[in-house]
Amino acid sequence: GYGQLLRNANFWLVACGAGILLGADQALLATMVPYGIDAGFSPRQAALLMSSLTFSAIIGKLIIGALADRVDKRWLFCAVAACNLAFLVVLISGPSYIVLMAACALIGLAIGGTYPLWMTLTADCFGSASFGSVMGAMNLVVMPFSIISIRFIGEVFDRTGTYSPAFAVFIGSAILSAVLVIMVKPSRSRAAAP
Repeated sequence: GYGQLLRNANFWLVACGAGILLGADQALLATMVPYGIDAGFSPRQAALLMSSLTFSAIIGKLIIGALADRVDKRWLFCAVAACNLAFLVVLISGPSYIVLMAACALIGLAIGGTYPLWMTLTADCFGSASFGSVMGAMNLVVMPFSIISIRFIGEVFDRTGTYSPAFAVFIGSAILSAVLVIMVKPSRSRAAAP
């Protein structure tokens, strides 16, 4: 039952690890256009950045999803978190449009990877039989991270006139999410379950 689930360390490690990173991803996607305009690019250029990031994230879902079958998902998650961190560093550095576009196209691949890794890690830890109920419970933990992150980045910009302090916090949260997921201990017997 749910009581047993809530006492399971893996439940909290996966939910908080994925939630923190997904929250930062959602906040980045929500602010990409305003960030671009604030950086002095035209609304059309800013929208193009967003399109590049979104398209790249879709491709990333497919690539990371395929890799998850072959590589330890925890280390793959760390690689995704590292890419998020790299993207945030690029954003803080106030890059040229070309650099920013390249970052959106390349690092967007990793941003798309968070969701499939959350799913496959959950399946590894809890098996396919209880996957639906576990994901339902996890959503209650994961969703607030997105709401809080989007609210947070908007609030930071309103108060400081820049997104950089929020990006700096998200760098910390990317590191924290990787640490949490590395601590997950997938159940070997269940890891074989489809």
